[in-house]
Amino acid sequence: MGERIRALDWASTPLGPAASWPQSLRSAISILLPSKAQICMFWGPDFVKLYNDAYIPVLGNKHGSVLGRPGRDVWPEIWDVLGPLLKGVIDTGEAFHASDHPFYLFRHGFAEETYFDVSYDPVRDETGRVGGVFCIVTETTGRVLSERRLRTLRDLARVKESRSAEEACRLALPVLAASAQDVPFASLYLLDGDGKVAHCCGSVGVPSLTRSPTGTGAFGSGMMLRSRAGIVGSAGCDGVSLARFGSVARCRSFAASDAKRAGTGTPYTSSTACTKRCSGTMIGSMVNDSV
Repeated sequence: MGERIRALDWASTPLGPAASWPQSLRSAISILLPSKAQICMFWGPDFVKLYNDAYIPVLGNKHGSVLGRPGRDVWPEIWDVLGPLLKGVIDTGEAFHASDHPFYLFRHGFAEETYFDVSYDPVRDETGRVGGVFCIVTETTGRVLSERRLRTLRDLARVKESRSAEEACRLALPVLAASAQDVPFASLYLLDGDGKVAHCCGSVGVPSLTRSPTGTGAFGSGMMLRSRAGIVGSAGCDGVSLARFGSVARCRSFAASDAKRAGTGTPYTSSTACTKRCSGTMIGSMVNDSV
């Protein structure tokens, strides 16, 4: 990063030519560059971004294009959160610290749930005022997500205490509902005696079901899932025929082709149903795909 900083045309940035930088800024850069900790700095009224090599993984595919740019341009997706935090340090001269602070970053082509231990410290310039913010961060995303998902698995393990399949479904639903960050929606199904028809025992996070105006849905139940955007796929909350639905995951074209046959016309966001047959229980989830 030292080479990148020396090679950048700083005259074209809000910081201006490097020869005009105050000693306070130069000293702060000399501290962050050799450090093995993940460090970045925001300087000036535009919160111009500088960072070291250890910080590169935090940026993801933003690296290479954000050095010397205003913080608002570097992190537009979280600026409503990050901006006030940095401004608070500038205005008060007091450091900010947080553990496992959530940020939804767009650094790998999608909105990513991330967590960081952060320490934002004021850097004073030659006038005695706060000229920038020195940020030491440690990403904790892996630990936070693992601990949260392990708690869900631990709570689901208590379902084994149930005395029937129906009770198991009843006990599992509130656990799934409490884990919306990892299981946005799910439906639990039980097979009938001959294993050919699955009956819905309950759902969480699934849009309400309404009768399809076009007749039989993709699952052969005459029901269609609807959302604010319109029909998003078809499903039956009861009496799903396994002769057509199957007990293994179906390909993505399945829901798409059936939806188009249902008379929707142009392609739209569809829901592909995936199922897993386990001990006589059909566990279904829905995954949004563009078709």
